[in-house]
Amino acid sequence: MLLLWALLVFIHGTACAKVTAYEYNITWVNRNPDGLHMRPVMGINGQWPIPALHVTKGERIVVTVHNHLGNETTSLHWHGLYQNGTAHMDGPPGVAQCEIPPGDSFVYDFKVDQPGTYWFHSHTRGQYPDGLRAPLIVDDPENPFEDEFDEEVVLSFSDWYHDSMVPLLSSFISVTNPTGAEPVPKSALINDSQDVTVAVQAGKTYMIRMIDIRLTSVKELFDAIPDDLNSNVTGWLVLDGNQELPKPANVDDFDPLDDLSIQPLDGAAVLDKVDRTVTLDLKMDNLGDGAN
Repeated sequence: MLLLWALLVFIHGTACAKVTAYEYNITWVNRNPDGLHMRPVMGINGQWPIPALHVTKGERIVVTVHNHLGNETTSLHWHGLYQNGTAHMDGPPGVAQCEIPPGDSFVYDFKVDQPGTYWFHSHTRGQYPDGLRAPLIVDDPENPFEDEFDEEVVLSFSDWYHDSMVPLLSSFISVTNPTGAEPVPKSALINDSQDVTVAVQAGKTYMIRMIDIRLTSVKELFDAIPDDLNSNVTGWLVLDGNQELPKPANVDDFDPLDDLSIQPLDGAAVLDKVDRTVTLDLKMDNLGDGAN
């Protein structure tokens, strides 16, 4: 009886949730986001950069994905969402679903109960560096900070390759790359573009959502960095669009932030007692054959 009651409550909650349906046609489009090289990228409904998906906490979304790539299978993963009770909608092929073949479709249907800043992307091979990625913003109707800002700004940060992922992966996982060196990107992007400007107004407070959607741009993973690589990308907050933009500042060295120093804003008490300590000794190594 208890199980039946729980099932009825779940069905009622699902039925009462607002349902929003989307049709995603995944196709190839040609783009040149860094101004250096035109190349095919994976877009949705003929658009790239792909627009952010905005949903509200408690909303049920139904996303019908049509694979019109023609030459590749695909999938979508909802990065950061727990998918409690809907793990089969999570997206990773071979774990949650089969890949979506060319000319076929798949329906993702789940309820979103987590407010926050996320992103969605292909989980098939290396497709998200080929462009199949976008912010996923879950608004909270009961946001405790809603009265502390006037507007939101979404910024994504990524690296960009001029070659598609199929040949890059082939050369990466190869005996000709025995050290396992990561492929070096050609550019850095903000909102999948460069020279981004964000209009702001004096006296207003902005909440900035920042999303890291890069593949790997960590210098320690590269065997060598080309001398002509420009790892800097600049965006401007613009008060007066009639004024000339200042020259971008060059950042030679990156001073990382220790995230242990970040103070949480959720008001939860800090744990003051440790009952057990688990120590993991890990080693990132390779076998020297390029196959790992």
